[in-house]
Amino acid sequence: MATRLLITNLLPLVNSSVKTPRLGFGAGYRHIDSAQYYANEKKVGKAVRQSRLKRSEVFITTKILSPGGSVEKSYESCLESVKKIDGEDGYVDLFLMHSASSGSKLGKEMWCALERLLEEGKVKSIGVSTWGIGHIKELKSFAEVYPPHVNHIEIYPFHQQREIIVEAYCPLVRNHKANDPTLNEIAKTHNKTPDLWYCLQKN
Repeated sequence: MATRLLITNLLPLVNSSVKTPRLGFGAGYRHIDSAQYYANEKKVGKAVRQSRLKRSEVFITTKILSPGGSVEKSYESCLESVKKIDGEDGYVDLFLMHSASSGSKLGKEMWCALERLLEEGKVKSIGVSTWGIGHIKELKSFAEVYPPHVNHIEIYPFHQQREIIVEAYCPLVRNHKANDPTLNEIAKTHNKTPDLWYCLQKN
C-alpha cells in the first residue's frame, strides 16, 4: 500500500540531521524558496512573520548569487540574507550556491562562507543549485561538509535526475506541460494529477 502523502511529510537530507518538507509553499505548504537573485528575501521574512506560524514550522531556502571577492565578504553577503529573512538572531533552513558559473576558485570562496554560517548555526543545511556531477566532485578537495546536503535542480518527468538527493524547482514545469496527452493519460489511469505526484513518489 502506498504511503499517504501529507503536507506535513518530511524528507531527511543526506549527510545532515535536517528534514525538509516534501512540498513547497502554496495552499498551506511549508517550504519557501527564495534567493538573492529573486530579491524576495525581505518579503519572504515578512510573510512568514505575518502568517503567525512558528518559525520552526516553515522551511526557508535562499541562495547566494555571486562571490563577494573573499570568504569574509561572501559570508557577510549570506549573513545579510539571513537577517533579511529572519532578523539579527535568526536562521535559514537551507542556503545554496545559486549556480556553478563562478568557477572553482570563487566557488570555493562561497562554499567556505556557507560552511562558516553552518558552523555558527545561522543556517541548518547547505547545498548547491543546478550543479553537475563534475562541479560537485570539485568540492571534495576542500569542503569540510561533503557531499552537499542538497542539489536544487529542475526535475519533472521530462527532465529526470538520478543518484543524488535533489530539491526540485519547476516540478509543475511552469504549467507548460499541463495539456501533454501522454502525461494526462497516465495521470487519468491512476486517478492522479500530473507532474507533482511524480516528484513526490520519487522522494
